[in-house]
Amino acid sequence: MQRIAGVHAASLWRVLWLATAIAAYSRWMPAQAPATEPAAAATANELLLQAVQANGLNGAGMKPWHIRVSFDVAASFLQDADTGTIEEWWTGPTHYKRSIASKNFVQTEYGTESGVRRVGVRNDAPPIYSTVLNGVIRPINIPEDAVASLSVNKAERNVGDLHFSCLATEASKTTPSKVKVAPWIYCLDSAHPLLRMSSSPNGSGRMFLNHIVLFEGKYVAKQVEYLLDVPGGHGPNRIWSVQV
Repeated sequence: MQRIAGVHAASLWRVLWLATAIAAYSRWMPAQAPATEPAAAATANELLLQAVQANGLNGAGMKPWHIRVSFDVAASFLQDADTGTIEEWWTGPTHYKRSIASKNFVQTEYGTESGVRRVGVRNDAPPIYSTVLNGVIRPINIPEDAVASLSVNKAERNVGDLHFSCLATEASKTTPSKVKVAPWIYCLDSAHPLLRMSSSPNGSGRMFLNHIVLFEGKYVAKQVEYLLDVPGGHGPNRIWSVQV
């Protein structure tokens, strides 16, 4: 059977079959067309770079932004159930304010040139909070300068009226050891470098992005949810969801 960047083609088909479950309510609704459409990508790595640059609120030249999201986290073997809000004011990597207010955790963090300052809990916030926020602001969490070194393979797939360009990614022998990139599949709208869903190689964990708008030329999902198949369960469990 064909393998795509270390991933069986059958796994990729399973991921896309699962996409039909959201076809009825999946939406992308840009307020306007991007100011400039990127040139057609010649390689899978170039398309991945376009997607990294086009999705979320990150990248060189990003103007200051402010976002407030509400989230729900289901109880699992990794975490307790939680609900709350995360609000961030960002002007640069070392100039931001991030406030987490949830049932289980309260903290305000300030990024400064001299380091991080915190009010409330002084330790690092549990990783689930950055995970849910990154679903909106950094849905493809790969450094731009690492993309060229990755092994990336592209497959075009259709599911009903939905057309995807799916990129199966993993580290290669030339990927710097400091870059931690787990094998993952990113499925883009075939007409734009717009992320619609992503998945673990076997499709057991998957993230759906919906109600997508344009902000400062970037695609931003106003609703993101992460589903995970639980062994012995009756279908996928929603592990977390976030809404802008």
